[in-house]
Amino acid sequence: MLLSETAELDSSYLTGLGLSFRVRPTRWFGIEPAIDVFSGYDEYDTARAETNISTDLLFYLNPRDAVQIFGLIGGSIALASHSERWNYEHSTHLGAHLGLGLEFRVTQLLSFNVNAIAFSRGLAGAEARALDADDPHDHIPESSRGVMLRASTGFYF
Repeated sequence: MLLSETAELDSSYLTGLGLSFRVRPTRWFGIEPAIDVFSGYDEYDTARAETNISTDLLFYLNPRDAVQIFGLIGGSIALASHSERWNYEHSTHLGAHLGLGLEFRVTQLLSFNVNAIAFSRGLAGAEARALDADDPHDHIPESSRGVMLRASTGFYF
C-alpha cells in the first residue's frame, strides 16, 4: 500500500501487486530489482494508475537467524496515468527510498517478508492534454513523499 504525506487515509491510497527477484551474493547483502503496478486514488480523490520500477540494496543485520532484520536503500522510476480531472494524461517520476524490514525464514526454501519504506520523488516529465495557466487542474505537483508498506513471499532455490 502506498500512502502520500497529504493523503487522507479514508480516500487516498494506491494498492497493487509486484514482482521482484532478490539476489543475495553474500549473507549480509542483497540486491532486489522489482516492478510494481498500483491503482487507486490520489490526494485529490482522482483515479490514478502507476507502474513503479525499482532496485533496492538490502543490508542484513542478523543473516543467520530465522527472523532477519534488514535495512534497504534504493531508487525508482514511476510511470503514472491520471484521470480526466487533470489536464495531463501521463507523468514520470524519479525517486529514492530507504526503509527497514523483516524476513521470516519458514524453511530453507520459503520466507515471508514485510517492510516499510519512506520515499521521496520528483517529477521528471508530464504529457499535457492542454495547459491553461488559470485552470487549477493544470498544476502538476513537482514532488511527492510518503510511506509504502509491503508484504511478500520469497522462494529460495
